Amino acid sequence: SPLAWLLGRMDALPDPWNADKLDALLQGNIAHGVFENLFRTDGELVDRDQVEDAVDDALAEVIRQQAPLLSTAQWKVERNTLRSTLIQAVKSWRDVLDDLGAKVVGVEVPLKGEFDGIPLHGVSDEVVQLPGGKLAVVDFKKSSSAKRRERMELGYDCQVSLYEKMINDNPSELGVEGISETPGIIYYTLND
Repeated sequence: SPLAWLLGRMDALPDPWNADKLDALLQGNIAHGVFENLFRTDGELVDRDQVEDAVDDALAEVIRQQAPLLSTAQWKVERNTLRSTLIQAVKSWRDVLDDLGAKVVGVEVPLKGEFDGIPLHGVSDEVVQLPGGKLAVVDFKKSSSAKRRERMELGYDCQVSLYEKMINDNPSELGVEGISETPGIIYYTLND
């Protein structure tokens, strides 16, 4: 029925009791929380030798806030698997930023703009600035990149392109001035 469809779209259907699970959405939310804690706008990168300890601390805090059940003994295997993935992903992203000489200038940045008369708004996972001043919009994904890469090659993956436009429209919201180049786009897939 149209009402059932509307309630489903609004996520307002009755939610019968289900067993707790560590699904892709929860893993993604936890991963985003860890990256938010470890890659801040203060310009300091996590010391490579301290990544495991930093991930452990950040992961414990995010689990405490978002999924306390994961801290129990019954979830040890899943928690350790997620921890291993995050350690590798944090090390790799840290190395990318270090190799590029990039600086994080925004984390969970609220963006706004307009496209063809339609108001836009969104939240970028991260915005980095390269040594020459160019900005890059970063979107962290917990999934692997195969389908996303295909969508980008076909030209119909627009999420980060819209973030790019919003940053271009309002660079001062990031506290950066004089940006003349169009921002770049980076998808960082944590499973890859």
